[in-house]
Amino acid sequence: MAEETVEGQSKGPTAPYPAFQTLKTLIKPFKEHGPPSKIDRSVLTSFSGAVGSQVLTMLKFLRLTDDDGRPSKKLQTLVEAYDTDAWPAALAVVVRDAYAPLFKINLETASPNEFNDEFRRAYPAADEVSRKSITFFLNA
Repeated sequence: MAEETVEGQSKGPTAPYPAFQTLKTLIKPFKEHGPPSKIDRSVLTSFSGAVGSQVLTMLKFLRLTDDDGRPSKKLQTLVEAYDTDAWPAALAVVVRDAYAPLFKINLETASPNEFNDEFRRAYPAADEVSRKSITFFLNA
C-alpha cells in the first residue's frame, strides 16, 4: 500500500482518492473479459497517467490486487457481482476489510466531525487528498 511520509516518517496508508466511478469503470470490462493476470499501466489505457497511478494505489489499498498487481479473489468476486443485486454486498465486504479502523466507531451515529477526525487519524493526508478520500469512501 502506498504510504505518505512527512520528514521521513510514515504517516500510514493513503486511502483511495479518485472518483468512486473510476472503480466501476475499471471493473466493467472485467465483467465481460475477466480480469487480466496482472493489473498494471498497460491495462489502464482508458485512464490518464495520474489517474492510472491512483487506480493502482486504490486496488492495493482495497486489497483487490497484491503488491505485484495480481488480482485477488476479492476482485474476482467484485467483478462477478458487478451490475447485479450482489454488488452492494460484495462491495461492502471489500470496504469493511480495507477500512477496518473506521468501523471501530458507529458510522450511523457518528457526527460529521467525529467521522472526519477518525478518517484523518486513520488515513492522514493533505487536506485536499483527505477530502477526496472521504468522498470515495462515502460513495463506496
